[in-house]
Amino acid sequence: MAELYAALGERDEAFAWLERAFDEKSQQLTYLNSGAEWDPLRSDPRFQDLVRRIGLPHRPSVSAKAGRAESVVLDFQQPIGMAERVATASQAYEESNAV
Repeated sequence: MAELYAALGERDEAFAWLERAFDEKSQQLTYLNSGAEWDPLRSDPRFQDLVRRIGLPHRPSVSAKAGRAESVVLDFQQPIGMAERVATASQAYEESNAV
């Protein structure tokens, strides 16, 4: 739900859902830094605070880099573990930002 509200520009609603996910210790929050869908919220201090509380490194907006607005599509249909997913996402992110 937070992604939907972020896309609609409804920041307060998006953060309400993100806080709910944080309170519930949702594993989905580990993906906050992996996609451009969160770019509308990145400049908000609440987003930066949430990233800090989760323990993720701060990452600038994907679309802000070199004027590009792109995202990385990963195939998570294969049954792989969390460590492999993170490695795959990191590798895809690095490849998408290679100049």
